[in-house]
Amino acid sequence: MRVERIIISGILKNDSYRKKSLPHLHPEYFHDKKELNIFQTVKNHISKYKNVPVKDELLTDIQTIPMSDKDVEDCQVIVSELFDIETSDEEWLLEKTEKWCQEKSVYNAVMESIS
Repeated sequence: MRVERIIISGILKNDSYRKKSLPHLHPEYFHDKKELNIFQTVKNHISKYKNVPVKDELLTDIQTIPMSDKDVEDCQVIVSELFDIETSDEEWLLEKTEKWCQEKSVYNAVMESIS
């Protein structure tokens, strides 16, 4: 399972984790376009409505993103999977998220320095 998907699932399903992690999660950390689109959609929904989207809302919002039909279908599959991911230990999830953020930040800095 990709860490990005576990993180997005945690945002959707765990209020405490969401409040602690969301301020530290930046779109540029998501290198997979589909996961980025899902993350942005979730984050925008939270900003606008002050709560997380339920599955059907997220599936509907994904359809409005300018992407190919194939990418929309792939995103819808990913969204459905996000609601099935099980994580019970918030401390573990926070540790994984912190490590992932650090790795992505370093990677992005290195890539920016060589371009």
